[in-house]
Amino acid sequence: MMARYWNSRSAARRNATHASRSAKKYGVAPVVLLGVWSVGIAVIMHRYYLDYNKLSLEAKVHFASLENPLFVYNFILPTVLISAACVFAGIILDRRAKRLRRERLDALMRRDGGVTPEEFLKRRLYDDAGDFTGIYVLHNETNGKYYVGQSVHVLQRVHQHFAGRGNGDVYADWKNGDSFTIQTTRLVDTDYDNLNNLERDAIEAYDAYGSGYNRTSGNNA
Repeated sequence: MMARYWNSRSAARRNATHASRSAKKYGVAPVVLLGVWSVGIAVIMHRYYLDYNKLSLEAKVHFASLENPLFVYNFILPTVLISAACVFAGIILDRRAKRLRRERLDALMRRDGGVTPEEFLKRRLYDDAGDFTGIYVLHNETNGKYYVGQSVHVLQRVHQHFAGRGNGDVYADWKNGDSFTIQTTRLVDTDYDNLNNLERDAIEAYDAYGSGYNRTSGNNA
């Protein structure tokens, strides 16, 4: 009994966390969209119910048939249209949210500027006492791919990548002559409360998992 209670509480916390992250990503627009869809379906069902109750018992038997124009035009067609409209609007909102998230992350990355691996190694920035907790973005300027990572020692972790002790594909492309840019941001300079969420959003924003160097979409919160 107690195990089920704590499992349900744990599930509720996870759902609340996911809901909070979704709200930060997409705002209230999806909730409004779902409300519009629900109201639209409710109106269609109400009209369908009124039309259905006007029929005789014999007519009701064959009412819910695709051969019945009243059923098709008063129920099927409006349901398909409003659902399609909401799906289309959802796609637009999702693309807008991704664009805004990319712009926000670009602004965060620009705060520390960018440096090439050659400059990073020459200036021995990884020996800097000012190492920090945050994320880093390695951008292959030659093929357009990104790698996003997190660390409590960002500069040391970046050094490992260009010393052959990090992502093998990044290191191989760099050694083969591809041009890279290193950008970083501190966790404390963002509005994120943990590294996992920041890294996961950055991976998504830069498409580092879909078409980049990352092999996962990020750590679990």
